[in-house]
Amino acid sequence: MARGGILDLVPRSTDGKLADYRADLYAKQAWYGIGLFLFIIGLFNWSSILYSKFSVSRQGRDMESLATPRPSSVSFRRLPVALLNAYRVIVFRWTLHIGETLCLSTAEITLTVAYIVYMYVWGFINSK
Repeated sequence: MARGGILDLVPRSTDGKLADYRADLYAKQAWYGIGLFLFIIGLFNWSSILYSKFSVSRQGRDMESLATPRPSSVSFRRLPVALLNAYRVIVFRWTLHIGETLCLSTAEITLTVAYIVYMYVWGFINSK
């Protein structure tokens, strides 16, 4: 028979039970956050696939006959496309070379840093 200590006879306070509950809950919430992230990425992926499948195809048209002279001023309707292209260039084409063989894109670095920050935030919430 195992010998119990003095702390085994003292009932646990509400704070101790709440701390145990939160410690268990943080791991679940971290997994829920990761699952939500994967769901959002999948949602964007499927919406992109569906958009490309059901959008009007431009392959059959003569693109030169549809070309209009470009105005000399900046078109604000094209600003979202320009921002998206700039984002793509920064995230996917800029790389960081580490050593002779390792090459990381900005997207990989950003995702890794965001994951580490997310884990630290969940690890240090309500900790004493």
